[in-house]
Amino acid sequence: MKKLLLLAVCSIFFATSCTHTIYNPKVLQGHYDLRMNSKDELEMKSKVRIFLSENDVQGDYEIISLNLYKPFTIPVLMSTQSQINKKFFEKVVKKAYEQGGNGIIVTAAGYYKVISLYNWDSDSAASEKFVNAILDVTLLNRFKSGEIAKLAPREVKRFVADLDNEIMFNLKTMKTSREAKVVKEKIMALQSWNSSQSKPNSKLIKKVEAYLKAHAPIAKRIAKKEAWAEERARLAAEQEALSKVKAEERARFVAEQEAAENAKAEERLVKCINKNIHSLQHLKINIPTSTYVELGDNYFYGKNGAEFNPAKAFLCYNMGAKQGEAESYNRLAQLYKTGAILGNKIVESNAKLSQLFSNKAIALQK
Repeated sequence: MKKLLLLAVCSIFFATSCTHTIYNPKVLQGHYDLRMNSKDELEMKSKVRIFLSENDVQGDYEIISLNLYKPFTIPVLMSTQSQINKKFFEKVVKKAYEQGGNGIIVTAAGYYKVISLYNWDSDSAASEKFVNAILDVTLLNRFKSGEIAKLAPREVKRFVADLDNEIMFNLKTMKTSREAKVVKEKIMALQSWNSSQSKPNSKLIKKVEAYLKAHAPIAKRIAKKEAWAEERARLAAEQEALSKVKAEERARFVAEQEAAENAKAEERLVKCINKNIHSLQHLKINIPTSTYVELGDNYFYGKNGAEFNPAKAFLCYNMGAKQGEAESYNRLAQLYKTGAILGNKIVESNAKLSQLFSNKAIALQK
């Protein structure tokens, strides 16, 4: 029994070591996209490019290191091929990022070079590497156009396997209705091609049925999520519009209030000025040569040949204010702020009235 067990284990190791393995780049890329999803991992993906040949590198570079990725495996339970398919691109990109490289050249299964690219020729670089893999319909169009029927059997087999793998990974990563629609088209194209064969592949029929079954609830969930997002966006837009209307209404209300207050202030000033002029109209003043405020200052200080007469000065300031002289309003603002005895005329201190005169002076000076 022990000999049989030993023989079985040796056979497994021998078979594993002698198996000729083929790695599909689309499968490697599919697992890479599935596994690298965190913020830091997406940052790494954007900084490190993967090249499957030195000829793909459109620019100058220097080699940082030569490396070998050898995954941990348990015979029977997990194979080297499955582990490389799942983890190879992920591990090599992380290693390159750690070493300060910005590119990877795959030289063989598990072997790769970490490189530092410079003088990168972005115009001639393969832009499809940065295109949404789900929305890439290059392979889909081969099936829809009928081009696939003109190819050799071995090429057809390869393209069918590629589309099959593409659908499998697309189903796991699609996030929008647009992507869901494209994936559905890929599934239907694969189904249509298989149905057109003289002997449809039974395994492929089951796979397509499984894909369609998996696609329906995912697409429904995506559509529901997008509907919620649209509803939230609509409600947010309505709230923003309502807030804008409220803000405009408030601004209009404030403007109307300010206009009403200014009108009341103007009316009060006019009444005050007219009252002052009426109470002092018996005084005889000179005709001003320039402005009433200058004539008022001459009477207030008794200069430039004018008599010292504060009452006449007060009358001049009111006459000037009535004519729209800003400095006359300033003089009246000062007199009402402190209060004054101007001969027989007593000006009582009035802070509010003083402020109104001052505001009017400022408005006229603008």
